[in-house]
Amino acid sequence: MKRIITLVLPIALLICGCEKTPDNPDTGNGEFTATGWNGYYVEAMASAYGYFLENDKMPSTINVEAIDFDRGEYIAAGCVILKKIKEEPDTWQDNEADFIDVAAPSSNANNTIDKDEMTLDEFMTVLDNNYDYAVTNNRFANYCTVESEHTDPDGSQYSTKLTINAFAVMLARIFDYFAENNVLPETISTWHSDFLRETKNCEVTSPVVIAEMEKAIGNATTDYDKAKAIFEYARDEWEYENYYNTERGAVKTIEDKAGNCCDLTHGIVAMARAAGIPSRYRHAQCMYSSGVIGHVMAELYVDGVWYLCDASNNNNTFGNHEAWSYMETFNGRYSELDF
Repeated sequence: MKRIITLVLPIALLICGCEKTPDNPDTGNGEFTATGWNGYYVEAMASAYGYFLENDKMPSTINVEAIDFDRGEYIAAGCVILKKIKEEPDTWQDNEADFIDVAAPSSNANNTIDKDEMTLDEFMTVLDNNYDYAVTNNRFANYCTVESEHTDPDGSQYSTKLTINAFAVMLARIFDYFAENNVLPETISTWHSDFLRETKNCEVTSPVVIAEMEKAIGNATTDYDKAKAIFEYARDEWEYENYYNTERGAVKTIEDKAGNCCDLTHGIVAMARAAGIPSRYRHAQCMYSSGVIGHVMAELYVDGVWYLCDASNNNNTFGNHEAWSYMETFNGRYSELDF
């Protein structure tokens, strides 16, 4: 069922600076001026991006002068209007966009992509796939495959996918850039989070976490040395215990100096975030000598590189693993671990 949505002036733009942004040249003509419904939508999505920067998630609705547009509606609108800007750069505001009213998935899954950024052309391919699926199924899919056969340095092969939640963040990021520069960005960050926030079982602001982090990094001054010191401290000072899912969280893992892969990772991620180092969870099915086992590890972002940190075995080193041979199935990368 087709639906035309009239968009009017949005709420004010929120501002926060704690987020990775692409290095795009400012080649536009300054802030653009909205002259119609499509332009007002761009301003509304720029405001939604401000909400993301403040809250580390996109709003469930965009409220524009007492009219709520749900996630499916504003993602669908973004697909149509971005295509108009790209294909009709001089006339894209002249006619109101006509787009479908579709549902967004209820899943809150995070990004699982291996690229830290995508070109605009790469993003437009994902956009076309997402929108075509929505037209056919009257809803957006949970994710869209970006690379069907990604290969890690250790030989692990798997699909890399962009979730609809991360897609919505990227869409808003593009419109925010356009609202500021009156030109589309050449590249877009794929980050769905700043990976610095306190999340479930990852008590970044706890005095226990901060004290352990300071003990771990010692006299280290660079982010690389701090990240490496945090990993090696967790690997050497904490003991691995075999049980399923989270039982302790970061604070109790630090206090007990023990945990399974989930809890050891909570401790590493919390300490790294407390030190200002973006950190996330990586979940996979890994091949051990005893067979394929579900496993959780940390990844720490330093100097443009994500370093694998698996503290469950003393033979593992910063950025590498030795305890398991390869990744059988890649389940995802998360800012928060739900299990």
